[in-house]
Amino acid sequence: MVTNRRRKSMKMRGHHTHGWGSKKKHRGSGNRGGRGMSGTGKRANSIQPLMRKLGITLGKCGFRFKGYHEEISPINFDTINACLEHWVTSKKADKKGDVYHIDLEALGFNKLLGSGQPKAKMEIKVKHCSTGAAEKLSAVGGKVSVTKAEKKEKKEE
Repeated sequence: MVTNRRRKSMKMRGHHTHGWGSKKKHRGSGNRGGRGMSGTGKRANSIQPLMRKLGITLGKCGFRFKGYHEEISPINFDTINACLEHWVTSKKADKKGDVYHIDLEALGFNKLLGSGQPKAKMEIKVKHCSTGAAEKLSAVGGKVSVTKAEKKEKKEE
């Protein structure tokens, strides 16, 4: 059988604290020390040495690696082919004979990827390079000089 139940707020009409005791209580988050991770565990001096000893930190840490993290800004052969003449006219790249000399680090790129086909012979200076890009460039007659080689060895079984 369905019954009509009065809500608690209606039952508490006439009781000036609505069941929360003192008038000071139940005023936002001030009664409980704040919202979220704030409160006595963060402020009290008696708990802080224990937390330091156990290595407990309060608050968010995020997802990213907190140490040195290098942002990768890659470039493909398609983009290089499209921008090559512009780089030569603006003197960001050199052309000696039929070979283009490009310093990708000076242009703001630090990794060469192998999407597309190189249209001309190029000597490219870059920090990181994929193996596919190096093979494609050597097939055309160019070469890549890697300033910092990133070697990932595969385990042979």
